[in-house]
Amino acid sequence: MGNHMTTFNLRSGIFFAVLGIALFVITLFAFGIFTSDVASGVALAMAVPAVTDMVRGSTLSEADQTVVLNRFGNRYTGDHTPDWVKEAEALGLVYPVQFKDDAEFLNRTSFKTTKDGGHSKSKACESKRTWPNGKKVRTVTEAEKVQSWKASAEAEQAQKDAEEAASLAADIEADAGLDPTES
Repeated sequence: MGNHMTTFNLRSGIFFAVLGIALFVITLFAFGIFTSDVASGVALAMAVPAVTDMVRGSTLSEADQTVVLNRFGNRYTGDHTPDWVKEAEALGLVYPVQFKDDAEFLNRTSFKTTKDGGHSKSKACESKRTWPNGKKVRTVTEAEKVQSWKASAEAEQAQKDAEEAASLAADIEADAGLDPTES
């Protein structure tokens, strides 16, 4: 009887191992990871320029640097604030700047290039963030909200005051018989 139980456990173990392998292969086919269509792979390889090395963005041509900066719009630098940061700030979260400016982003980020040295169309890159203001994500404090509100209100009032002063100056010149366009 002990022999029969060992044989059953061994058979069920083999069965489940084979079943697992079969499901794994089916999953690979389903997600297109494992394919037998060699022609499409060759066509894709011919259509995409061959990617060679990773190079720092600061070594790319000025035109390629512009392309890179436009393509990688999620970078957060002192020069560029992406939409995801603005959305987080609207919810009261303050994310730290990843790079001091775009020049530092280009210097600290490597991109794939084509054989001719241009930037490839790949979205792959390797960055070494510097976190110039520290890494900590924090929430906006009530004091910061009030300070921001006061700064906005003061700027708005200064704009109104400047417009009112310009209007008064024009009225005074008009009352004095002066043409404001001649001064």
